[in-house]
Order: sequence, then structure tokens, then C-alpha cells
Amino acid sequence: MKTYINKFNEISKVTKTITVVSVLFYLLGIFSLIVNPMIIDTLNLNIGELSLSTLYEVFTYPFLHDFHPSHLMFNLALLILFGSGLEKEIGIKNYLMLIVFGWVFNFFPMMFLGNDDEIMGLSGIVLSIIVFNIFVSKNTSSSVRFLGIVFCLDNLLNILQVDFLNDMRIFGHVMGILGGLLFVIVYKIKKVTV
Repeated sequence: MKTYINKFNEISKVTKTITVVSVLFYLLGIFSLIVNPMIIDTLNLNIGELSLSTLYEVFTYPFLHDFHPSHLMFNLALLILFGSGLEKEIGIKNYLMLIVFGWVFNFFPMMFLGNDDEIMGLSGIVLSIIVFNIFVSKNTSSSVRFLGIVFCLDNLLNILQVDFLNDMRIFGHVMGILGGLLFVIVYKIKKVTV
């Protein structure tokens, strides 16, 4: 048991915080299933019904995952694998900016589509982190980088199989990839000019 606690302590601060908050939201979701499902439904981002009174959903939706634990576990595993070392490498400030890029490019374009889907999960943000890691990190092993490339290509190939603009899951993933690519450019320009 002590080794798992030691491993958890090795995870960088922001990545650990996102992990803990996501697990707490997941437990809240399970609790809401028992007590009142509307508790968790009010935290999903419902693009078609977004208003000033529900603006908080923009900040809560990434931490929500459906009730199958695999959705949460997969996102958190990728976040820790690609994010923790990257956070240490580029610093907390740059890492937070990367997360904001992934966040904004995940939901902002969807608002203009006018789709009524509800969205949730860290996938778009995680894909931004993966893409940035692939192109910028000097500390990522080649096998982890290869895994990231395969995962990104798989998400891009999904465009060919679905109605891209009507499947918010695929659209959010691709927008996360785009957010990561744009932050690579911003980061490299910023690094040259500083």
C-alpha cells in the first residue's frame, strides 16, 4: 500500500489536482444516482441550453465522466502518463496555459455549432497534452511518444467513420488535438521571443 501512496506523491501538482477532482466528481455522480440524478446532470455542459445561469458548466464538465469507470480511468491514466512529467518539464504556468488551450478548443467551437448534445470528460484536454508532449517534450520515451501518436491518429481516423460535426465526442477530441497543436506554435514562438 505504501508504494502506491509513494507513486501518487510522485505525480506533479496540477495533474494530481485534476485527478483528485475528477475522482471526487465521479463519486458525486455515483452518489447522485442513488439520491437524485439531477445533481450530476446540472454539471454536464449542455451546449444548447448554456446561459449565464448555467455558465458554471463550462468549468465542471471536464471533471465529469459517465458512470462506466473505464471512461474516467482511461482519461486519468493518459493524463498521468503524458501530463505529470510534462508539467515538471515545462513548468506549472505553461502547463496550465496548455490545459486552458485544450479546454477552450474543446468546448468553444461546439458552442457555434448549436448542437444540443451534453459533453463531459477530460478527453479534449488530455489530447492537447498528448499532442504537445509528442512535439515538445524532450523527456518522453519513444514508446510513450509512439502510444500518443497512435492514439491521436486513431481519433483523427474516427472522422472518416462518423458524422464529424454531429458527434460531439469525436469533434471534441479533434478540437483537443487542434488546441494542442496551436499551443505548440504559441509555446515555440514564446520561447524564441523570451
